[in-house]
Amino acid sequence: MPTFTVDTPSPVSVEQAWNMPMPCYMYQRPPRHDAVRLSSMVNNQSHSGLGVPEPALDLNKIYCQRPLIHHTDCMNTSILDCSATFMVDKNICLLGVQVPTQAPSEEAGGTNSGVVGAGGVGGAGSAGGYCELLYAHLLDADGARLTYTHYTGRVPYRHLLDIMFNRPVYIQRNKVYKVGIVFNKVGWYPMGRCAQQVATDSVFFNFGVGQSSDSVRDGLIRSIIFTY
Repeated sequence: MPTFTVDTPSPVSVEQAWNMPMPCYMYQRPPRHDAVRLSSMVNNQSHSGLGVPEPALDLNKIYCQRPLIHHTDCMNTSILDCSATFMVDKNICLLGVQVPTQAPSEEAGGTNSGVVGAGGVGGAGSAGGYCELLYAHLLDADGARLTYTHYTGRVPYRHLLDIMFNRPVYIQRNKVYKVGIVFNKVGWYPMGRCAQQVATDSVFFNFGVGQSSDSVRDGLIRSIIFTY
């Protein structure tokens, strides 16, 4: 009886993606724009990672940046809270927000300032930044909390810091949402007045909607980070 030989390929081992270690990348931050006088209607270009490679499973982050129209500084002596309401004309998935880090005081060069403490204002180490500590959340129009996060870590001065929520949240068009931030570090924060209408990646953002009391020091919330 003839013998038949069948050439079969060798089995291929496939590793599951969730068993592979995911690298941690540090993303560059866009520079802070001080006293940029622009119209209230601003078009932003979306960007993600600023040229730094991202993990394959990372979401494509789009930044709705609110340029500063007028710059002022706000002193946090204990706890500083801020909030901003907004509405969009398209359904999006909200990932987080972007806030400014502290500006070093004029005394930050070796002499003691009038307010020195947890915020790292003045004294040694100011050139390398300070340790930020904050809490952020997202509320719907009824005040129900949709997501939140805590952030703690050493950050440089005068940068924009990405604060990513614990989970992405589906945002429906023409509905009011509120972002709240609580800063817990003593120091000077660059606040100012930001644009109220911003168009980013074909999505129109309208800030400061609803009751005026719902938006408190909203110039500290510089960007909304989202995707589709």
